[in-house]
Amino acid sequence: MKTIYTTLFSVQVQHGYYASERPGGDVEIVPTPDTARMLRDRAFRCRPIDSGVAVYAEVTSTDPQPDLRRPVGSDGVRFAFVVRARSPHLGGVTDLPTYRPGRQVFCFDNLRSDVDGGDLLLGDSLDDSRVGPAVGLETRPTLLYEIDPPTQSTVVRCTDRFGAERFAVAVDSPDPVEPLDEARIAEWDDLPPGRYTVSDDDSGGSVELYKGSGIERGAPLGIVEIFDRTDGMAEDGVDRVPTAYRFLAGDQVTPVAYTVRLEARATTWKYVVVNKFQPEELDVADLEIESDPASSTFTRQIDGDRAIFTADAPRELRQEPTTLRLRGRYGTGPVQDLLDLPSPDASSPLEAGATETELVSAMYVYV
Repeated sequence: MKTIYTTLFSVQVQHGYYASERPGGDVEIVPTPDTARMLRDRAFRCRPIDSGVAVYAEVTSTDPQPDLRRPVGSDGVRFAFVVRARSPHLGGVTDLPTYRPGRQVFCFDNLRSDVDGGDLLLGDSLDDSRVGPAVGLETRPTLLYEIDPPTQSTVVRCTDRFGAERFAVAVDSPDPVEPLDEARIAEWDDLPPGRYTVSDDDSGGSVELYKGSGIERGAPLGIVEIFDRTDGMAEDGVDRVPTAYRFLAGDQVTPVAYTVRLEARATTWKYVVVNKFQPEELDVADLEIESDPASSTFTRQIDGDRAIFTADAPRELRQEPTTLRLRGRYGTGPVQDLLDLPSPDASSPLEAGATETELVSAMYVYV
């Protein structure tokens, strides 16, 4: 009997920095250990593709919408993948909220509808955004939960991504004088991998966590969770997978291509032009920057033998260079093009700007 496989779904990263919008080998998406075991048990196949991953299933025919040879059942299946940056420069060119590499990740799933230009975009459904706030990565079997402000006793609660409470643990300080500022929660080990919210009854705060093991290698950038349906997993019995995002209708396969879209980081471009080679003939006060097309303007500051040009507005980093020309005059001659200025790229150093969120791409040019 001939064995036939077809694509269930694929996940690819799209990135605004790259000319092709595909980061290629700069990023990889691989199954988590628990998903890798599930793929083997269910005879699914998982293969890397350009800037992503694809999952294949054995089917009964070569029809465009064939049936699974091995039905998955009504409980639903969850696939989880780790997104890793293979280039050390990827974080520098990616517009991301503040996070702690190795301790936090960004979460993406197929539980919100966001179709743009035909792309089915994944995002953080709990934050209802394409890229939500960073989520704590918890790989230890026992959860160390911080209580702030400290208290003599409280109840630590955990809910899953669907809002169902998974445990409520009463904790008390062993010292009648010293309040409790952290609690070790052994019940954490009983939970399956996934996204959880942990809180306590006294502080009023909460922390978002992703529970997983064997995924901390290489400081993962993100976690992608793909569900075929959620009505069998969620306590409320609601299927949260949008219609266009479903790759299974019963046992019938309709392949779906998902996209994780990352935007390029915008920085303030700064050029420090130093008159090193022709101090007598070139006056830095005559230097100017011209862009083609005229999309960037710069404010010039003269500091001795150097002219410092600072962009008037942040500009997104791009793999393809931007045309910027340094113009000036030698002696009493006419203003002319002196050289093409380099554009900041993935390897350009970043400096702190005037505000907490501003980053500056500083480049030194010697003329």
